[in-house]
Amino acid sequence: MANSLENRQYFPAFAELPIVDEFLDPNYYMEVAGGGILPTKTWCFFAEIMDDSLSQMPEFFNRCEVRDITGETCSVLFGNDAGVFDFRELRVGVSLFVRYACKCYFSDLATQVLKVDDLSMAKVIAAPPDLLLGLSQYYYGDRGRCAGCRQALPAAGGLSWCPGCSAAAYCRDDCMQRHAREHRDHCHLCSELSSVLSIDFDRFVEPVPFR
Repeated sequence: MANSLENRQYFPAFAELPIVDEFLDPNYYMEVAGGGILPTKTWCFFAEIMDDSLSQMPEFFNRCEVRDITGETCSVLFGNDAGVFDFRELRVGVSLFVRYACKCYFSDLATQVLKVDDLSMAKVIAAPPDLLLGLSQYYYGDRGRCAGCRQALPAAGGLSWCPGCSAAAYCRDDCMQRHAREHRDHCHLCSELSSVLSIDFDRFVEPVPFR
């Protein structure tokens, strides 16, 4: 499983994404009997929305401009082949996540963009990537440490978990209580991150939508 958003094997930058119909990228796909193609894993592109001026315009594919983890900017276009999505969530400063993201060439056949055809594979978290990166590393990057005192968690049970997000684990109840004020501001974001991180990225059985 992915242990944080910094894991580029599962959270690739735009330049690392496979290209639709160009070639079979073994980092993402495999051939199966009968000539079919299936993903070898689950991956998820994420980026910060930098320009939302066309995001409410279906005639322009609800287009938005984003900046990925490496600082590269690209365009994201949305189709309507499947799923439901609230395009009002596409605002400057929020983080956009797209599972099974692939690049394709725009109409000029020179510019690469990311096209989201299945809207159920897209998710917005109302926070910038830098904050989410820090939270994912703190709460998910080392699941073996108490979220309060940062000591190693006991190997045999007895843990306390935040009931709001189920992401913060504590070695004792009093440790959870002391950390409550600090965690309260980020609990809802940890819950949102759980929907991104708490799946098996290493295997592909069927597509895993956000909703």
